Amino acid sequence: MKLWTSNYGKSGGDPNAVSISRGVPNWFKGRKYRKLNPSSTSFNIQDQKMFTEAYQREVLDKLDPHEVVGELGDGAVLLCYEPATKFCHRQVVAQWLRDAGYDVDEVKSRKQKTAPVQKEARREPVGPPSGEEIQSPQDLFLLAYERLQERPQAHSENPSIVEQLRRALTRDATATRAQLRYMEIVCS
Repeated sequence: MKLWTSNYGKSGGDPNAVSISRGVPNWFKGRKYRKLNPSSTSFNIQDQKMFTEAYQREVLDKLDPHEVVGELGDGAVLLCYEPATKFCHRQVVAQWLRDAGYDVDEVKSRKQKTAPVQKEARREPVGPPSGEEIQSPQDLFLLAYERLQERPQAHSENPSIVEQLRRALTRDATATRAQLRYMEIVCS
């Protein structure tokens, strides 16, 4: 059985996409698998080692990896918000599944085939919403965050806005007009 990991921006439109994050973009129409969501306690831990230990104890130790894979299905693409280069819980899940004997890889590009079923399946557009598809501040937060991740200089130029976007993506957030305008500029 082959499983994949990715983020909403890269694979959110994949027909095999499965959300494992606490929050989900409004435009995401795929399945949600809440059993792998981080707990509210572990979610706020910034230290990678401490997060991994807490997530293992609070979530993964209570699950059977074989049952989880059976429920997810072959070719599932497990999604959260973070880019592949940034640590997140989906990497912990991937290692947990590898330790149980499953083949799990990160999707490298939007064009990469993620499962045999895609050869026959009709593909929906992937990635964050375009300007016309933005229906809420949460969609705009996601789009801005994805664009900022693609531009490393943005972190040094605007570290506080990047952190605010990261936090905003973790909950249903409202944005000030100034924040929305800034994100519209970033996304253009």
